[in-house]
Amino acid sequence: MAINFDQANSWTRQLIEAELKSSFGKTKPLLTFLAGQTVADFGSRLGDPSMGTVLGGKAVGKATLRSQLGSYQHQVRYQSSEPDAASAVQLDDATPVASVFADDLVKQFATRWTEFDSPLRVREDRVEQAQGELQVRALLEEALDMGFNKHLKKHQSSLWTGTLTEAQQSAETWQDYIGIDHMTDGSGSDFYGGIDRSVETVLQGNEVTGTTLTSAGVLTSDVINLRMIREVITNPTYGGIGNKMAGAGKLVITTPALWNTLANEAEGKHRINHSTEGIPGMLTDTSTAFPIIHKDTSSIVYDEDCPAECCYVLTPEVMVFEIMPGKNFSIDQWQAKWRNDEGGAKYWYTLIRAKTRFTCYRPDLQVKITTLDAS
Repeated sequence: MAINFDQANSWTRQLIEAELKSSFGKTKPLLTFLAGQTVADFGSRLGDPSMGTVLGGKAVGKATLRSQLGSYQHQVRYQSSEPDAASAVQLDDATPVASVFADDLVKQFATRWTEFDSPLRVREDRVEQAQGELQVRALLEEALDMGFNKHLKKHQSSLWTGTLTEAQQSAETWQDYIGIDHMTDGSGSDFYGGIDRSVETVLQGNEVTGTTLTSAGVLTSDVINLRMIREVITNPTYGGIGNKMAGAGKLVITTPALWNTLANEAEGKHRINHSTEGIPGMLTDTSTAFPIIHKDTSSIVYDEDCPAECCYVLTPEVMVFEIMPGKNFSIDQWQAKWRNDEGGAKYWYTLIRAKTRFTCYRPDLQVKITTLDAS
């Protein structure tokens, strides 16, 4: 059957929108959890080729976010250290003198776009043999389903474990995200947004091992427990992120095996529910079907792609995920390979394209706990 590829592009667009919501929301939930209160954007803009969108950033000013839309790089201003303390002035005392002023301490880092392209193709002989529109649509669904799921898996894995060297962060377009694992690193041995974190320690994440928590009596034999989460939020020795910003550490993500250990401990003591109730202020009330443990002000979930033996206590309100207009998981026009290339094989081909950017304004509000055991 002859194929009308204007119509085919419309079909694939509909399929992509459905795949995005289903895959990110139900089977690859990391982006869903990080998206925050951007429910409308996630439902109506993700996958729309005509517009870009911004997910997350609840604790970032709207004017700040809007000023970055479509920019070459997402610039983030931060305070590198503390200014001089205030001085008490008694009657007839001289005006105090300071050596360090706030406006001297403002610096900036920047993240850049990452582009992901995935090729799709359909053989011409299969198109010719298709009997009617439904069979043609079935061919496109088959081609899209496998290719697009692989495309989403790349985003998911990069959001978790993407990493870039100093030199790679100088490139105009990045070849990967700076993912959660790199962002939360507390060693100071890497760069974030082009900045050396051994120098600018305020940009370091907080990293603690299960062995350290066991030595402190928080854990027993490195086995994960619920007390651990409270400790890294309130205790400055392990990050104390709740002392730096009210509500920090709202989202906790770990592996399925470690989550099951926490669920067994929480049974009958803490609330466990599915997404019908959701995480306050997060998108999961409408999308993901993953169960949630509620502990203090934190919501604990699992993701099968979470690095092994790890638990992440995150503050998603300071994370932003952007999608560039025109490359919002868009699909190029289908092309006939044999008509465009001499000696080209007889198939139709296209590209799924996404140009995205992942930025964390406050790495110091994120915690990574490693070397944990489930039993």
